[in-house]
This record gives sequence, C-alpha cells and structure tokens, in this order.
Amino acid sequence: MLNEPTGQLVVHAIEQHIRENVEKLEQAEADERHLFLWLDFPEQRTLANLGFTATPTVLPSLPISITAVRVAESMIPGRVSFYRRDRGWTDLGTWSE
Repeated sequence: MLNEPTGQLVVHAIEQHIRENVEKLEQAEADERHLFLWLDFPEQRTLANLGFTATPTVLPSLPISITAVRVAESMIPGRVSFYRRDRGWTDLGTWSE
C-alpha cells in the first residue's frame, strides 16, 4: 500500500460503484449526473490510501454520462472530495452532525 498513489484505491472504489449504478444514472433526465460514494469503516484500506488529504492524485475514468463524483468519509468528522471531469479533484472540507 505504501507505493500506491494517493487515492488509487478510492478511484477503484468509484469505478466499481459506477459499474453498479451507471444504468440507473443514465436513465435520469438531467443536465448533470453526480455519483455519491460513502466510504465506511469496512473500507479502512481505501480510507487509509487517502492519507491526510481528501484530494486523490489519481483521476477516475468516468463514462460520458456521469459528470461528477462526490466521495465522503462516513466517520464524523468526515472529509468530502469532489471530482469533476472538467475541473479535477477538489477538497470540500469536512462534514459533521
């Protein structure tokens, strides 16, 4: 895991989540389609791959039908990342109750 680029496992999780949900998202009549991914405690290795930043260095491969992806850690406070094909990754900070 030490040699994996920051966020590589997160991007893998995103791409898997896309495969599972792309048909449903493509049915939505919308100008933009955003995928939301919670990273829960069982994904410890994926969370650890983010390190101390919520901004991965790896870019996900999105189908043309999906505009953006939000990734949130389910822990409180949890970091939130946003990826948009035309802007790249953005750290949206943390959320809490």
